[in-house]
Amino acid sequence: MKTIKLKNSLAREIKIYGKYDSSVPKGAFSVKSGAPDLSGVLYPLPSRKKDYTCFAKYGNVLWMGAPNGLTRYDENAEYEIDKVQYFSASRDLPDNDVKAIYAEEGEKESVWVKTATGITNIILTEMSCEEKALRLTEETEKYVSRRGMCTQRNLTVPRELSSVVPYGHSDNSGTFTCGFAIGELCKYAVYKKKYGASDERTVAAKKSAIRASEACQLLMYIPGRGDGFVARTYVVPTEPVPDDGLFYKKIGDKAVVLPTTDAKKKGLAGKEIYAGAPIPERLSHLYTDLGYSHDGIVYKGDTSSDEITLHYLFMYFFHEIMGEEDPELDEIVKTAAKNTMKHI
Repeated sequence: MKTIKLKNSLAREIKIYGKYDSSVPKGAFSVKSGAPDLSGVLYPLPSRKKDYTCFAKYGNVLWMGAPNGLTRYDENAEYEIDKVQYFSASRDLPDNDVKAIYAEEGEKESVWVKTATGITNIILTEMSCEEKALRLTEETEKYVSRRGMCTQRNLTVPRELSSVVPYGHSDNSGTFTCGFAIGELCKYAVYKKKYGASDERTVAAKKSAIRASEACQLLMYIPGRGDGFVARTYVVPTEPVPDDGLFYKKIGDKAVVLPTTDAKKKGLAGKEIYAGAPIPERLSHLYTDLGYSHDGIVYKGDTSSDEITLHYLFMYFFHEIMGEEDPELDEIVKTAAKNTMKHI
């Protein structure tokens, strides 16, 4: 089989400054604005051509500002996705009303973008796929992971990762977590072959893969119905319960449907169902280690087919890559696969 080597790609580094910050280069304040000549640009742009009021060039790359954001145009970009790029608030800019652009000279592509309320420095650098993957893994485990699950987490301050709220849930907790677990399993397999089982990179990859794998499987067992029913996500007692579907609160060997809008509409609020099937300690430790018990756990029950598809894809990868090394978890995986298939 021919090896496919992925090439480096552009990655953005964003830093936002106050409107009159003294650390901003003087050129960003004195640069003259003017509309770019776009007569030769054939690609569709995020803004109307007549709306661009300022521009700057870095080599053959054209940066353009409009009242609704910033556009980077590189006609000679190797990848189609890099030919036209759009930058906007609140991820990239203080606001979308771009007033002026100043391009710095240097090896790295760096522009200072002046908007109505502040200034942004955007630096584009080439990054390998491995570098990008490692950085995203680090950010996922530090800011996104919720007891091993990859879920949606909100920031209280835009762009400030440390401001992430301590809770969060997603309809796609299972899909996101399974996808992450598959990636970590594959990384572990590659690192083990490349660096050896005892290398610290391999050990770290294995630890991450196992935690994500346990989180995936917990969703398949946490309903406690014993019939292969899979939860979409779950929250612990200290986390708020969203009002966007059917949620079941576990109390003893029962689970009661909480009175969400959807539950009331369907006439299911207050309904009790069996929830006494045991959850393997290998999985429940993800919340019991934090001081929570089975009582009070709330899970979402309307799991979709795309979630189930990713669960089975994950279980295949786990069994193939780590099944022999971790027979305890492998048995849990195989039981879950059988039970859910019977349920289907």
